[in-house]
Formats: sequence, C-alpha cells, structure tokens
Amino acid sequence: MTRTKIILLFAIATNLLLSCQKDEEILSPELKITGFSPTSAVAGANITITGSGFPENISDVHIRFDEIEATVIDATASQIVVAAPDIESTASIFLKVSEHVVKAEGQFTILHPPTISAIVPNSGAPGDIVTISGNHFDENAVVKLGELLVAVVDHTSTELQVIVPQFATTNIFKVNSKGMVAESSEFTIAPLTIQGFNTEG
Repeated sequence: MTRTKIILLFAIATNLLLSCQKDEEILSPELKITGFSPTSAVAGANITITGSGFPENISDVHIRFDEIEATVIDATASQIVVAAPDIESTASIFLKVSEHVVKAEGQFTILHPPTISAIVPNSGAPGDIVTISGNHFDENAVVKLGELLVAVVDHTSTELQVIVPQFATTNIFKVNSKGMVAESSEFTIAPLTIQGFNTEG
C-alpha cells in the first residue's frame, strides 16, 4: 500500500472518529425529557424542563410549545429554563437538538388572567343585577364587591351577572378566576331614597 493511500485512510478514519465523538457529545447521555414544571402558568412565566443529554450552549437548544418557539433563558446538561409563550390553551413541549427531537410527556396549559372591561350599570342598590363584562371568566369564578361575597346568577367566559349584596357600600368588584384576580372600576351604591312617610297618628 502506498504512503498516499495510508495517509488518506488515516484521514478518513480520523474524520469518522471525530464525527462519532461529536454525535456522542449530543446524544450521550441519552437526550430525553423527564418532566417540566409548572405544568400550567401565565404567558412569560419561567418553565423548567428537566432531563438528560441537554447541550449547555443556549444557541443549540430549541424548545417548541406545539409550533410556537419559546425563548430559552438558561440551559445545563439536565435542566432548561424557558419563558412560556402565549399559546391559546394547551400544548405539547418539544426539544430539538441538532437533528434530534424529543417530546415531553403530558401537556402544558396556559393560564389567561381574567380581565374586566365594563360593569353595567355602574351604580345601584342592594338586590340589583349588575352585568360584569370581560374575558377569561372561569365557570367557578368567585365575585366580591369589596370584601362582600356576591351571588352569581349567570355566567359565560366573557360575562357575569351578579346581585348586589345587602349591606354593600361603594366599592370595586373583584373577579377571582383560577386564583387570578381582576378588578373593576368603582361601583357606586345609590343612597336610600325615602318616598315619604305619614306623620298622622
């Protein structure tokens, strides 16, 4: 065998070895996701993904929630921290490293804080019905006027009909949905009007 052929074979073998070592760096230990926490949060919250075989260079880590790319904040060989993207409701989490893609078990749920856009009417008396309009009202939403619990007579995800409680004073409505609270503008309690009284004995 000629000297040229020996050198060529040595170069090929070296390249193959380096290529194998590079693949081993990516896949050894085995690239996998063992979990993520929390499993639900608002958009922008930090989500910690645990597992093994993660590259520690952030630029080599790509996390998707279904088709939406998440911003990677930090990465180690066993943990990746990302900011939860603003997805519609639920999504699977995918990790891509080089050409390898792994999927986490379970789904992540985005939490949308409730919002209040209007209260109609914005004044009234105990016993009156008030309509609170907004978004992301849970079916088990708890409503208060100040610190007084308010009865909900009808609800959708965008509208709540409530009864002004007895002994209420001018204050704001608070809607607690899945632990997140929205506050309204001020609701005024109308002063009690006395129509008249008979002084004759």
